[in-house]
Amino acid sequence: MKIAIVQMSITEGAPATNVQRFAELAEDAVSAVDVIVGPELMTTGYVDDYEILHNEIFQAREQLRQRSQEWQSMVIYGTAIRQNGKWYNAVEIHDGKHGKSWMYYKVHLFPPFG
Repeated sequence: MKIAIVQMSITEGAPATNVQRFAELAEDAVSAVDVIVGPELMTTGYVDDYEILHNEIFQAREQLRQRSQEWQSMVIYGTAIRQNGKWYNAVEIHDGKHGKSWMYYKVHLFPPFG
C-alpha cells in the first residue's frame, strides 16, 4: 500500500479554499498511491464558531468524497462535524474504490470542542 501525506497551510474558516488547495497538492500523487492523508481539521482550521460554517463544511466533505471516487483512492482528513447538537473534531475516511465512508470522533476533546 502506498500513502501520500499532504502537508498544507490551512486557511481558517475557508472550507472551499482548503479543499481546493488539498486537491491541487494531492493531484500529483493520485496515480501513484492508494491513500491520501490530509491534516487535522483540514476543512476549517481551528475557529471559534463552527456553526456558521456548517453548510460550507458539509459541501467540503461532499467534494472530498467525490474526489476520492474520481481518484479511485482512499482519502483521509480531519474535519469538524456536528452530531447530536455538538461539534466534534473528527477524522473522515472516504474509500473511492468501494464507495464507502467512515467517521471517527475524537474521544478526548479540547477547546473549542471540549
